[in-house]
Amino acid sequence: MTKTQMYALLIASLVLLAGAWEAAGHELRAVASPFTLDQPGEQARIHLAWGHGLADNGELDADALERYAILSPEGASASLRAAGLSTHVNRVRLNESGVYQVVAARHPAVLTFAFDAEGNRVFRRGPKSEVTEGEIDFAQRIQHAAQALIAVGPPQPDAIEPAGLPVEIVPLDGPEQWRTGRDIRFRVLVEGEPASRELLLATYLGFEPEEAWCYAVSTDRGGIAVVRPQQAGVWTLMVRSRRLTSGETREEYDFDSYTGTLTLEIRP
Repeated sequence: MTKTQMYALLIASLVLLAGAWEAAGHELRAVASPFTLDQPGEQARIHLAWGHGLADNGELDADALERYAILSPEGASASLRAAGLSTHVNRVRLNESGVYQVVAARHPAVLTFAFDAEGNRVFRRGPKSEVTEGEIDFAQRIQHAAQALIAVGPPQPDAIEPAGLPVEIVPLDGPEQWRTGRDIRFRVLVEGEPASRELLLATYLGFEPEEAWCYAVSTDRGGIAVVRPQQAGVWTLMVRSRRLTSGETREEYDFDSYTGTLTLEIRP
C-alpha cells in the first residue's frame, strides 16, 4: 500500500468514526448482478442493501422507500417492486444499449440527539418540538439515496445524466473510461446543486477490512472529484453532506444531512 493510499484510508476511517452517530453509520446501496451486460436483451438481478459496508446486505422496510426505479439509457423510468421487509429483489430485462440507472431513496427522517438524566447521549425520533425529556443537543433531517449503474453493450464515452435524487454521485465520464488506472470524474450533487469541498469515499468489493474505505478525495468548487481505481471489480462510492438550516426550520431541526452511494463495475 502506497503512502497516498494509507493517508486516504486514515482520512476515511476518521470520517467514519466522526459520522458513526449518523443513523448508526448506515448506507443505502443499490446492487445489480451483473453490472455489465455484453449485449441488450439479457437480464439483471437488482436489489437494495441497508447496512454497513459492501458486505452488509441488510433488509429494508418498503414503507421507508420514497423512490425505487430503473432509468433506461433514454431516460424512461420504470418503478421497481418493493414489499415488506426484504432486499426487494427485481429481475429486469435490459433491451437497450447504454447505461441503466437503478435509483432508490428513503423518506426523510428527523432525529433529535439529547442527553438523558444520567448524561448519556441518546437520540429520539422526531423534531426538537416533540422531545419532552432530556437536554437537547441538536436535531437533523436525514436523507439517504443510492444508485447502481448497469452498462449494456459496447462501452460508450457518453456521460451519465443526473437522476434527480436528493444526493447523487454522477459520473462525468462514460463506461469507456471505467477501467483500472484511469481517471474517472464524478460530480456530487445535493438537491441538484454541485457540492463543493465534500469528501468522496470509495472502496471495492473484497477490500479488507470490510467496514473501511480505501480511497478518499475532496470535491472541488464545482463539486467534481477524480477517482483512479487500481483494482478491477465492483466499486461503491459514498458521500455524506451536512448543511445548517435557518429560520423557522431551525426550531425543528438544526441540520439537513445527506448520504448518497453509487455502485458500478470497474473493468481491467
